[in-house]
Amino acid sequence: MSEPDTPDTTPPAEPRALTEVVDEMAATAEAGSADVDTLVRVAGGRGVLPIMTFTALLIVSPLSGIPFVSSICGTIIALCALQAAIGRRQLWLPGFLKRRQINPRRLVAAMARIRRVARWLERRATRRLGWLSLPPVSQVFLVFAASYGAVMPFLELVPMSSSLLALAVVLTGLGLMLRDGVLLLISLLPPILAAFFVWSIWFS
Repeated sequence: MSEPDTPDTTPPAEPRALTEVVDEMAATAEAGSADVDTLVRVAGGRGVLPIMTFTALLIVSPLSGIPFVSSICGTIIALCALQAAIGRRQLWLPGFLKRRQINPRRLVAAMARIRRVARWLERRATRRLGWLSLPPVSQVFLVFAASYGAVMPFLELVPMSSSLLALAVVLTGLGLMLRDGVLLLISLLPPILAAFFVWSIWFS
């Protein structure tokens, strides 16, 4: 019988935690392995938050233009955020998601841009308003992130909406990993813009 999961009390991640994940993912894709299960196992040792944040970066990249990528990534984000909120350190994904493939060449091509974005954000993150990144407040932001991921499959045809929600998830993930409460507060802004886009398209 397995031991119950305990809340994650690990210290803040190193400032390059996300770019290191991106580099590892790029090396894996260059080797020709780009199924979800392999990519998750590559980053699994770093916990759930880096996987959630990296997955959101995929939607901010040109890969979001591939049909159903936003839906698949949004589902993974929702599962990551919910499991992080309850303190799980190892990500569980259903089999149908693990078997999903991303074209390795497209993934490698997108990695340069993804790495630049990740590095730019990491350089600007610092420990500020750290209490926002600790439970129970951190769990509120994770529930928000889960909700952003959950609605992405329904926004495939709404321009910019999934990318804006993914940006919010990236800011949430980095804010929690690097104990930057300012990033967490900024993460609340992109969903407002996404709601505006949805409203203007559906109700104009």
